[in-house]
Parts: sequence; C-alpha cells; structure tokens
Amino acid sequence: MREKQTLYFDEKPLRQEFQHVCRYFDITKRSIPAPYFPPQQLMSSENALLDSIEDIDNTRGLSLYIHIPFCDGKCTFCDLYCFHVPRNKRDIIDRYIRVLLKEIQFWNHLFDWKQKPVTTIHFGGGSPLIIPKEGFEKVLEVLHQNFNVSSETEIAVEITTSQISQENISLFQRLHIHRIHIGIQTLVDDIRKIIGRRETSNKVHTKLQEILSHNFILSVDMLYGLPTQTMESFKGDLYELMDCGVDGFALYELNIPPAFDRIISKNPSYQIDKMLNYQMAMTGKSILNKAGYLNVFFNHYGNDRDKNLYFTFPMRGEDCLAFGTIADAKLGKVAFRHKKLKKYMDSINSDESGIDWSYIEDERRMVIGQLETDLMSTCISVQHLERMIDTFGHSFKGIFDMWHAAQLIIPSSEQGEYQLTGSGCWLLSTMLDQLRRLGR
Repeated sequence: MREKQTLYFDEKPLRQEFQHVCRYFDITKRSIPAPYFPPQQLMSSENALLDSIEDIDNTRGLSLYIHIPFCDGKCTFCDLYCFHVPRNKRDIIDRYIRVLLKEIQFWNHLFDWKQKPVTTIHFGGGSPLIIPKEGFEKVLEVLHQNFNVSSETEIAVEITTSQISQENISLFQRLHIHRIHIGIQTLVDDIRKIIGRRETSNKVHTKLQEILSHNFILSVDMLYGLPTQTMESFKGDLYELMDCGVDGFALYELNIPPAFDRIISKNPSYQIDKMLNYQMAMTGKSILNKAGYLNVFFNHYGNDRDKNLYFTFPMRGEDCLAFGTIADAKLGKVAFRHKKLKKYMDSINSDESGIDWSYIEDERRMVIGQLETDLMSTCISVQHLERMIDTFGHSFKGIFDMWHAAQLIIPSSEQGEYQLTGSGCWLLSTMLDQLRRLGR
C-alpha cells in the first residue's frame, strides 16, 4: 500500500490556479464536451449521405460502436440516453437486438468493409449486459461475419460491478472480450448509498480482484463533486484502485440531472462547490500522472495496457461506424447521428438507415476538427495551430492568446507541440465551443 502521507496536498496553489482561470472564463458553465453538428451544414437528403460513403478510404482503420440504451435501474446521477427496463418488459430488448442486426446488414450492403481493419468494438450504454447472452453473442457473430475483425481487435464492454460473475467472466473469455470498463464512481459506502449504488466497497474490491485475476484490461469511471465527498476520500479512492491494479481511470465531474437535483433539493447540506471540484480534478490528474497513468484522452488516464481505443479513434485517423439509437459515427468527412429510440427502430424496420443528422465537413471545418482532436488528446500540434491562424486569422489568434494567458495550454517538452494543462482539460468544452463558433 502507498504511504498515507501521499494523501496530503497543498490547497493554496490550486486556489490560485482556480482564481486565475476565473479571470478569463465563467467556470460555472463548464460541461463535458459533446459531438458537434454544424446546423448550416446538415444534409437534407439521406441519399446524399449514403452516396458519400463510396469515398471512404479502405486503408484507414475502423472502430465499431454498439449502443445499448437499457439498464436494470437508472442511476440518479446519470444523464445518458438510456432507459430502465423492468424485468417484465424485457421484450423491447429482444426487438432492439433484431433491429441492431438488421442495421448491421444494412451497412454491409453499402461498402466492402472487409478491406478495413477493425481496431476496436465497443459496447456502450446503458448497460450492454442487460442483453441475453445469446443476443450478445449473435451481435458479435454478425460483426465478425461482416467486418474485418481479427485477433488484434480490442473488444470492450461497459458494465457495473453487480454484473461481475463467473458466468459473465466465462462469457467474456469465450467471446474474446479484452477490455472491461466499470462505473465505480466512489468507494465511500455512505456516498454510494446516496447515489444509489447497490454494492458495498468491500464487495466492489473483491469483484475487481476477480476481473483482474483473469488479465482483462480494466478501466473505471470515477466521479468528483459528489455529496459529502472530500478531497481526502476522493484521493483515497484513487490510491486504493491503483493498488488493486486498475489499468485506467476516467474522471468525471458530477452532472445534476433532474433525478439528482431532487436529491439535492431535499438535502440542503449537499452543496456544490465548483472550486473544490476543480481542485479534485487537478489533484486527480497529478496523482495519476505521477503514478504513470498518462493522458490518453482529456479525462482518461491509462497505463501501458489501457489505450482507450474507442474514444481515441480520431487521434489515429480512423473511421468510426456506430450502430444503435443516438450513436454518433464518422466516416471520412461524413459525420452522423442516429435517431432516438422509437424513430430509430421504426426507421430500420422500414429498411431505412436510422440516421437523424449528418453533414460533410468543408475545408474550414476540417481545420477546426484537426485542432479539436489535438485538444482532446492533450497534445496540440504547432502546425495545426498555424493552420488555424492561416484560415481564421485574428479571430483565432485572439482565442489562442486567451488560452495561453489563462494557462489552458503551455509549450510542451516535445518540440513542435503545446500541451493541454489540467485547467485546459477542465475547460475543454468551453475551448471547443470557441472553435466551433469560428466555423459557423
């Protein structure tokens, strides 16, 4: 175990950093970055989108994403697009699986996907393991039949600790699932009760050890800004999970969806402290970086085993094909999002694509997209900054100067690069919004 004195931290420098950032930005508007669809470039014709698929580069790698929007119980803090499905109404899951399989076949008729190597297959949600194991196996079987999936393809699934069982571990091994991503959120039992987590921290610890004993790559989601959470408890969680052998950490600030807002309104003692949240984010980054967990994404830290391959496909210049309601995809210059659940299922059952919004990037949007990708990876190419200045002139130069003055970016030790700082990671959505306004 790590020595307890490593839990000590000096609050003053973080307060100064926080106050410095607040001179330039309204940190109360800080949020998680979201995919962007320029309203003036949205395509009015589904046929126009499908025709553009012919221009896909066969040499580019491909990431596949499958969205399962169902779960056993909707967490109070969750603002994702997913739905609680009672056990007596699980027929919708079977119907959804049939629609997913039909959509995969739909795309198979549009392009020779066998030429493109698949880097990763990622099942997200919701809770993908709510699917009966026969359905889960069938989806993977059809993906193997229609795409260039190999032994090098990383297959990943998001689960909860309550779904860790010998039966599911055997399923993962049989299906060659390599990476398990688990929403832990916190190990403090009192806080786990507040947010509706069902298992104690001791049980969580035991189950994590079980997963790790089978050599799966294991990454975890952790929340900061939770009711009654302290800096010491947050840091203690990180150290305990590192000592367990966890391979990767994704750190998220607590959002306040309506279900959680009701909890806070009934408990006036639960105060939202943005400065403490900022300090937790900065301290978490420092702890993980010093322990060898490097940024593979702006809020994800991994060791040598955890490369977070699905979320980092843009950094590798790959395409992403997604299946399922509200799933986002990017193929070459084309980006699109699927319809919401009922419209998606109706569309696929009518032999349509299920796509809601789509656009083709113009030259200006491609330049912005390059810098967005750099920022999300935390390593910013000087060449891409110069292209932004050449394209947008003083409009971008003023933004860049503000980022630099606020210390959101600093020169990197690597020649020809800037580095996104902890404050930059914290305010990434604001930085992306500034860039996206330039392309309108």
